[in-house]
Parts: sequence; structure tokens; C-alpha cells
Amino acid sequence: DSAAVSDSAAVSGSAAVSDSAAVSDSAAVSGSAAVSGSAAVADGEGRVPFLLFIDWNVGERGGARCQKSCGMEALGLPDVAVFFTEDAQQDRARDALWFACHELAAGRLQPDEQTLNVPRRLQLRPGSRLLLDTSERTLYKVTARDEQWLELVEASLSAASAPPPPA
Repeated sequence: DSAAVSDSAAVSGSAAVSDSAAVSDSAAVSGSAAVSGSAAVADGEGRVPFLLFIDWNVGERGGARCQKSCGMEALGLPDVAVFFTEDAQQDRARDALWFACHELAAGRLQPDEQTLNVPRRLQLRPGSRLLLDTSERTLYKVTARDEQWLELVEASLSAASAPPPPA
């Protein structure tokens, strides 16, 4: 994964995008990676992509490593933290974060939902739009949710690796 992000791009943070993509000053993504299977653009035509308004990075919550968003409060929504235990899970956690933020912004992740079925492969496309390959999915569990945060962990991770509740 080699990605370059300009300092003045509207999309910033840990913007490592698969398949040698680069984010330019206009937040457009270049690259020609095709996603096979049942691919769909996540944001409909005429809708402003939510990724233009948020940032994300690797950090910690409650002493556990996670990908976390910043800026969802501008949309009246909680920020998202997706926990991971190994470096190899970091990109998948970022994709789960993008998808969870997308579903929150679209009103499809309801407050009472306890799981989120995340497409295994996402691509950030021109205009900060997500391209989803829905042929394979990974289940994430909601471990905590309040007005400020939505926390997720991959369901296949053991209970011992789940993060502690926030203080």
C-alpha cells in the first residue's frame, strides 16, 4: 500500500489507500484498481461524501489501539473507534471505520444495533467516495455507544483482546 496525501487535502489522517492511490489538493484519488464481485458506489449521485468532513488516525482509547475518526460531531454524530490488536489488522480497521461512519451519516446504523457487517474490500474513489465490494463481509460488534463515541471490534477477535470500557 503506497499512498501520498497532500498537506492541504480535504481528506487527511491515516489515508493509506490500497492499490497505489494518491490524494491530491482537490481530494481526488488517482489509481486504477478494479474491485471484482458485486461492487457498488456507497454514496449516491448528488450527495456530498461524508469523508470530506472527517479525519481519522491510529490512536488509543482505554489503553487499546484503534483507528478513530475525528469530526463526526460536525454532522451531529458520534465519532467512531475500531479496535485492533495486530498491525496487520490496521487497514481492515480503517475500512471498518470508513464504513461505520458512512452508515451513520446515511442513517442506516441505528442506535439499538449491536453488530455491523462490513464489506471486506473498500476503495476510496475520486471525490472521496467509497466503492464497496459486498461479496465478502466481516462482522463487527458494537462494544460501546453514547452521544460522543461508537466503538467497534471485529467479532472474530477473542473476548480477551476486546478493549476495556472507556473511563
